[in-house]
Amino acid sequence: MATSARGRSLGLPQQAFGLRSLFPDSQITLRGRQLRWVGDLHPTELSQPYLTRIDYELGQYPTVNVIDPPITETYQRVPHVYAGGALCVHDADDWNPQMLLVDTIVAWTIEWLYFWELFLATGTWYGDGPDTDIADRSSAEDLPPLGERKWHAVTAWGPRHRDPSRHHL
Repeated sequence: MATSARGRSLGLPQQAFGLRSLFPDSQITLRGRQLRWVGDLHPTELSQPYLTRIDYELGQYPTVNVIDPPITETYQRVPHVYAGGALCVHDADDWNPQMLLVDTIVAWTIEWLYFWELFLATGTWYGDGPDTDIADRSSAEDLPPLGERKWHAVTAWGPRHRDPSRHHL
């Protein structure tokens, strides 16, 4: 189960500490209500490193972008991303501010990168959700505010019994 504090959103210092604990060589920037994490992720031991950026502002959903290699700028068809290039790593109701980014968003990003490598090899998207761009939203910012959602517990790698009718981020 993802680490969370009951009833209270985690602060940015708590999120930064969680990220630093598993990624000591990463870069973390805290400014006001915003956190930016930049670090290398490896979906498998044989994978190249993916320099990844997570931007999180209190009260908003985190956004995830792969900086290097520049996936969305290099490939014409990248499944499961928003129009601006941010990765779609979870369903709208999967994440809440009581969860550590390192246990959820980072883990789901690693999973997305694993499915990306499978997609490059096979042409098939094996991850949850559609294998096309998220056509009904241009970014995670188009979702309702976090306070209007009902939250449920998820595993660190995300729920395994997803309803296909639910929207993805």
